Amino acid sequence: MVPARIAILLKRLPFGGAERVLVDLAGAFAERVERVDFLLVQRQGGLVEQLSPRVNVIELGTVARPRLFPALARIARASGLRVRDLIAMKPPMAVRALPRLGDYMRRQRPDAILTTLPDNIMAALWARELVASDARVVIREANTFSQDTPAGGKSFDRLLPDLARRWYPRADAVIAVSEGVARDLARSLDLPAAHLTPIYNPVHQQRIDALARTPVDHPWFAEGTPPVAVSVGRLNPQKDLATLLRALADVRRTIDLRLLILGDGEERPALMELTRTLGLDGAVDMPGIDDNPYRFLARAEVFVLSSAWEGCPNVLLEALACGCPVVSTDCPSGPAEILESGRWGPLVPVGDAAALAGAIAATLAAPRPAAELRMRAADFSLDATADHYLSLLLPTAMTEGRAAALEVEPARVGSA
Repeated sequence: MVPARIAILLKRLPFGGAERVLVDLAGAFAERVERVDFLLVQRQGGLVEQLSPRVNVIELGTVARPRLFPALARIARASGLRVRDLIAMKPPMAVRALPRLGDYMRRQRPDAILTTLPDNIMAALWARELVASDARVVIREANTFSQDTPAGGKSFDRLLPDLARRWYPRADAVIAVSEGVARDLARSLDLPAAHLTPIYNPVHQQRIDALARTPVDHPWFAEGTPPVAVSVGRLNPQKDLATLLRALADVRRTIDLRLLILGDGEERPALMELTRTLGLDGAVDMPGIDDNPYRFLARAEVFVLSSAWEGCPNVLLEALACGCPVVSTDCPSGPAEILESGRWGPLVPVGDAAALAGAIAATLAAPRPAAELRMRAADFSLDATADHYLSLLLPTAMTEGRAAALEVEPARVGSA
């Protein structure tokens, strides 16, 4: 047990990919480090209850503008920006917690802070600047930055590329969730490659196995029913589910395939309309978000990822862990790395419905054995990933711990 204190920062804990990764890592850290604090701006979200009981949850809350603006004025000067530009933005929730986060860092003196997603990242780096903390700040880039960063919209979003160029280099380490994300981040922000560490998302196989055994009462999974394809994710442009629906219509000319889409988002009305237009009524079900997609993945004939871009798609790893055959677009970034350029499942061009349909049909005809897919998922174990993160969060402590273990081991063996 390393004598140190780690903090993990997020706004809330909804059922999301980035949130799931940090919840799993928090539990793994708590088995290795004396104290792990999970800092939430608001203690909300379905994943709160899934945190390890060893993890200490702290709700920061936000502050009113009179207390926030002086902090933003100092950050503007440190950023080389005009004060009025930063003050005029609509601060996201994590930034509105900035003084409270600074108070935590000053009083509790964590050894390191880990966070992900741009607004949380800025809040952590800015809080350390404001209170002159010596805590290490390790940030995790979860998506392809050049694709995922909005070109317009809210003031904070418009400022984000410039803010990231100025502040990401000040982090003690920048974790990219795939090699592709690392390359994109280096190009987008002019970050030196030495400042970037690719670490794939972890697979919590024990948790997935337990949840996958949960019974399914959906009528499509009864014995003797037609095959089912599953998609899991937000209903938004990034996931390009319109291409998946068109591919399904193509497949159904020869195969009675059904599609279960687990997730919700702003594109639901358009996708439902496209379903009707394509004549897919009765062949597509969109029941919304499900906090246990693994029971469906373990019973589906194929999982399909149709995304236009990704970082390191958790659900692709989770499908492999469930032994479910997979088909994916070769989008930037992550799928080609996870599937080793098609070794573990076919990759098709983004937006190509005909190619996607062909890959789905081929996979249904000759699925990869479940045991082989689980073997690939084992390459992304939670324990190995947690140790890699800790080597960046607590480099001195982890090095000393390994040295101490090497000193103790020969004596133990010699006395046997």
